[in-house]
Amino acid sequence: MERHLALALPQKFKRRVDDPSDEAEHQSKRRLVSSAYGRTVFGVFCQPYPTPILHDWMRLSDKIFSPRFSATSKEGKHLQGGLKSDLSLSFLDESFGAACKGFYVVASSRGYLLCLNKSSRSQNTDYVICNPMTKEFEVLPRSQHAHVDVAIALIIDTDTTDSVTSIDELEFKVAKTAPPNPRGMWSNLIMEVYSSSTKGWLQKNVVADVAFRLDVPWRSGFAIGDASFWTVVFNAPPNHPHWVKEITGLVVYNFDEDGGGAKLIKPPTLGGIGVEFSVPVSECFGSCRGNVVYSRCDENVMEVWRLTDFKEVEEEWIMIHTVNLVNISIYPPEFRSYIGLDEVGNVNPELLGFYSIDFNLVLISFSDQAFWYNLDTKEAYTVDKDVGTVRTYFVYEALALEGNQGSQD
Repeated sequence: MERHLALALPQKFKRRVDDPSDEAEHQSKRRLVSSAYGRTVFGVFCQPYPTPILHDWMRLSDKIFSPRFSATSKEGKHLQGGLKSDLSLSFLDESFGAACKGFYVVASSRGYLLCLNKSSRSQNTDYVICNPMTKEFEVLPRSQHAHVDVAIALIIDTDTTDSVTSIDELEFKVAKTAPPNPRGMWSNLIMEVYSSSTKGWLQKNVVADVAFRLDVPWRSGFAIGDASFWTVVFNAPPNHPHWVKEITGLVVYNFDEDGGGAKLIKPPTLGGIGVEFSVPVSECFGSCRGNVVYSRCDENVMEVWRLTDFKEVEEEWIMIHTVNLVNISIYPPEFRSYIGLDEVGNVNPELLGFYSIDFNLVLISFSDQAFWYNLDTKEAYTVDKDVGTVRTYFVYEALALEGNQGSQD
């Protein structure tokens, strides 16, 4: 582990990892475990997706696109090695028989996964919610409307989740949304909502005050409390630089509030903190400790922001991190030489997500590897290698209850 981390870090950080005198300090910084927030991140589910290009020339088997779990904590490794848990989700394949083509993970929340039956990939109609710790699952009735591209969010009742002993007792909603037409921008959405209390789907029409386009299908929605969030693209307002034509934002629908209105959340203004941003190379919305968070980067700078309250009329963003990316790369020297980078060259990262209990950690990929990157210590933790297909990553977070972590060392 130590050797791998040393190879994966810039030269100026290697001494800190290799120095045994600092081992206790670095152990405390490196451990990705539960906090006062009361929950544990066990790891990340990586979900590859087939694309038309891949199918045209590779004709890959369904197994290539099966979800994979990567442990990022001691608890996650125990869970991965346990006999009770099944993080490959093979228990779903076995339960559905030989005709089953497998499942995609499409959402994750509080220890539960929402999975799409691969046989309905072109229609997005057949879903299963499961607990890989206990191998329990529930098949949802087929949704009423088929859409090629959808954004989906799994909303778990936070007041009752931690006390349930069976998936039958779980209170949850599934919010599945799609535009009237995948082309162009629209100010209204067709949303289907499944409720565990009614055991059925209900259609809603959601209207926003600005036209937008859903950023699907590779970005999952997320939920905070009883509100669902989807990443969207909308036309840039007049106060933006002329070269910025479109802006990435969020649409939020709060089930706690009456009416069918949706709110558009805009990202922090470019250059608003004295850093003159170019058009971001990559940007990402997500959640951490019950907050909406946003990160963006260009070739020089990475920023991480927190939204004070998504229910407010006007957005108020607070910057919590800014990192200079110049001369920083997590590639080992031999790999940098192989791809033709000089010693001070830099590879732009792609932002993928956030660690749900720690604002310091972002999930990023550099070319063909995905990492947790600590913005405070500048340390990196490998999550996934050989990233050659389109992938989505789902943080798997739950209570570390006695008996649900599998075998213990």
